[in-house]
Amino acid sequence: MKYLFLAILISSFSILIQLFYGNETVWADALEVSAAYSKIEGNEVIIELHIGKPAPKTILLTQTLPAGINIIKASPNYSKYDKETGKATWLLKDIKPGKKEIHFMTDRPITGQISGSLGFRSPKTGKMIRLTITP
Repeated sequence: MKYLFLAILISSFSILIQLFYGNETVWADALEVSAAYSKIEGNEVIIELHIGKPAPKTILLTQTLPAGINIIKASPNYSKYDKETGKATWLLKDIKPGKKEIHFMTDRPITGQISGSLGFRSPKTGKMIRLTITP
């Protein structure tokens, strides 16, 4: 519940984002796309995305897990998963405004740090945007 509250709080303010090109840092409207972990319990993780209007055409979500922990089930299915690095990637297409959840289960409880990131082209500005997701 605290992660959902944090996501709502963040989405009511602007967030700092890093553009994919160069080292330019800009402020952007968080209502375009925001993400937060809504659940990290045992071996279950849910990432909640909030997509504004207009929605990006594609979102690239990358999730990094601690060494030795593997994803055994995901919804939607990931596009790519590297067990050695613990990185899973979802290429989300035909995105609609609203809430979208990414669920996944691991082979054992998550005991270390996890983190994720989102990448998308802003439908408002055309710039590439990267957001970091942390618990």
